[in-house]
Amino acid sequence: MSRDNDDIEMGEYLVDRVPTGKVVRGDRNITFLRWRVVLGTFMGYILIYALRKPLSLAKSDMALELTLSPTDLGLLDTAFLLPYGLCAIFFSGLGDVHGANNVASLAMIGAALCYATIGALSSLFPILLASFFNGAFQAVIWPNLVKCVSLWLSSSSSNVYGLWSASPFIGAAISTWVGAWII
Repeated sequence: MSRDNDDIEMGEYLVDRVPTGKVVRGDRNITFLRWRVVLGTFMGYILIYALRKPLSLAKSDMALELTLSPTDLGLLDTAFLLPYGLCAIFFSGLGDVHGANNVASLAMIGAALCYATIGALSSLFPILLASFFNGAFQAVIWPNLVKCVSLWLSSSSSNVYGLWSASPFIGAAISTWVGAWII
């Protein structure tokens, strides 16, 4: 089976790549794979979203430590939100071309590296640059995770999908609680 065939859904593609004799369609191993995808993407987006919130909690400390003006803090928001909005509009479909799981994985790694970079920097311009790329990476994560999960869930699994889509809110709640406790 060729990967170039547009009629193949990602779930079928992955199942067909499992070693022969281990998975038969309708087998319980398919259910295991489905839940692994759902829970893995759920936890992944909770963690990515949890990284987004602490920056807003730490802004007052950053302003004092780096002597940032309110304008600088506004630039920090703009550096993240502008590419986030533009990339969400223009690049959300990258997963259709390069594979939703590939795009989501690379974007998650890129966002995590940007956050690590922001934490290590101490001057405004490099922080703005890292925030810019962070916004671009984060913009393509959600739509591609939705595509990954939708290929593994049937239309009768709307309750599971509804619970799965709560991951941003859970990530925000966890990060607010942990961030407030640390700061």
